[in-house]
Amino acid sequence: MKKTAMILMALLFVLPSIFSEHAHAAAFDNASPGDTIQFGGVEWIVLDPNTGRVIWNESDSNGNPFWKTRTFDDGNSNDWKTSDLKTDLDDNLVNSLDFSNGSSPNDIKKIDLLSESEYKQYATYFDGSILDHNDWDAYWWTKTPSSGSSLVRAVNYAGSVRSPTAAASRGVRPALNLESGISGPPEDTTPPANISNLNSSVTDNKIELSYDLPNDEDFSHISISSNGETYQTTESSFSLEGLESSTDYEITVKSVDNNGNESSGVTRTVATAEPAEMEVTNITTETTDSSITLNYDLPTDIDLNHVNISVNGETFQTTENNYMIDSLEAGASYDITITTVDTSGSESNGVQVTETTAAAPEPQEVNNLEINPEHDKVTLTWENPDTKYFDMAKIYRRSAGEATASAWNLLAPKTVSAAAEYEPLFETNGTEFIDHSVEPETNYDYKVTTTYNGMESAGVTATTTVPEPPLIDMGETELPFGVGALIKSGNGLLGIVGAFVLLGLSFIFVPKLIRLIRQSFGNGKTGTTAPNAPGTDKELKQARMTERQQAKLMNQQRKQHDKAIRETRQPRTPREPRAGRG
Repeated sequence: MKKTAMILMALLFVLPSIFSEHAHAAAFDNASPGDTIQFGGVEWIVLDPNTGRVIWNESDSNGNPFWKTRTFDDGNSNDWKTSDLKTDLDDNLVNSLDFSNGSSPNDIKKIDLLSESEYKQYATYFDGSILDHNDWDAYWWTKTPSSGSSLVRAVNYAGSVRSPTAAASRGVRPALNLESGISGPPEDTTPPANISNLNSSVTDNKIELSYDLPNDEDFSHISISSNGETYQTTESSFSLEGLESSTDYEITVKSVDNNGNESSGVTRTVATAEPAEMEVTNITTETTDSSITLNYDLPTDIDLNHVNISVNGETFQTTENNYMIDSLEAGASYDITITTVDTSGSESNGVQVTETTAAAPEPQEVNNLEINPEHDKVTLTWENPDTKYFDMAKIYRRSAGEATASAWNLLAPKTVSAAAEYEPLFETNGTEFIDHSVEPETNYDYKVTTTYNGMESAGVTATTTVPEPPLIDMGETELPFGVGALIKSGNGLLGIVGAFVLLGLSFIFVPKLIRLIRQSFGNGKTGTTAPNAPGTDKELKQARMTERQQAKLMNQQRKQHDKAIRETRQPRTPREPRAGRG
């Protein structure tokens, strides 16, 4: 009896745990993809009942389905197997779960994170129907790097996948493989097959790899290691760029499956080619005072895209075998670098050329200098030289005791050397200058020079004499009447004076007219003329004689007047005879 009681008591302790485990397993047996289950006191989403794959769905304090928020690796490593996050999950996840509801940690066959390919398989952002990006507001980690990159991937709040730094803080959603009805086969540790038919092609700075991918169903990506760097891709080709020319590179290509298993890999040593001739050759230059023209031969060993020509911090591009750099300073030295760029963007080291522009010519003189003196000013006009080597004209003046121009042409300009006694008056880039500071009856020498780039010409000069001022200066006088008023006044005056003029003329000419009329009547009669009749020949002769006597008398008086004037003058000093004359 006592023995029977002990057996019954043992059954009371054992049967509840057995029934609990079977009940839990039965609950898992009915799960479908997308269902949620409770395990370890936490809500999980069922991804694949056949493999027992589930993912954490319990909300944190921020409402996100995260176990915690932390770095992928404190040392910024992107390798899942050695990451701090994997160690944290292995050591602490189970301890954080509550198995008081009858579940058991023995049901856990695998603890990890989703891979990128797994996430894309189940995410509604891509082609899946289970993981909805509207259920979280922050990034969370996956366990594998992206294709073509060594950076680990994370899911963002919009559902897409990005590559933050592994030392960044992101959410953690543990993934489990469970037993008890939804668990699948044991953890996959079988590596995928290696790639096949590995081939390579090289240039002086690049190695192109091509291969056939393995046919494993759980194939994830290709890992390529060379020179201490690891690259990932899902493509059947890959380029290693930025390499040294004539250098051996050991390259290992491995296949990786969804569980992170790597194949043994295929290793190949590949040497890059000799460097291609990228520089221009046979450089020649042509210079002026403001430009440098470069001529050169283009390289033929590369797929040339363009030529870069750098000078004074500026870079110019061309595809031609010559180039002119203009707008330069005269007599200045320039360091020029010529590089070439191929179609891949690679740029040559470059060839340097130092060239000096020609010196600027001396300034040319002004043309057609003319000078116009007046009593109160002197006006100078000229034509500036038709050349770019001209900045401005300078006007100088000096006072001269006597004119220095030719006696035959006082206004003729002449070219002279600069003289210290000239005083500067004005600078202009125009063609006229008016000097108002002159004195009447004074001789002046003027000189007009040109300047360019700090140089000054000898100058063109002209000499002039300022005339004396007029007796009456009407220059600023204003008349109280106009031309019309003057004509009107003159006509009125002529009407008054004209009558008196006509009256005076009548006294002179009327008697003579009367005599002529009488004479004409007398000559028209037949017979003799009365001896004492007025207007006879005798009277006319007497009249003419009287006129002659009057003229003679007036002539004698004029001679006597001239003689008196000559007698009052000083006697003239006899002129000294000139040398050489007898």
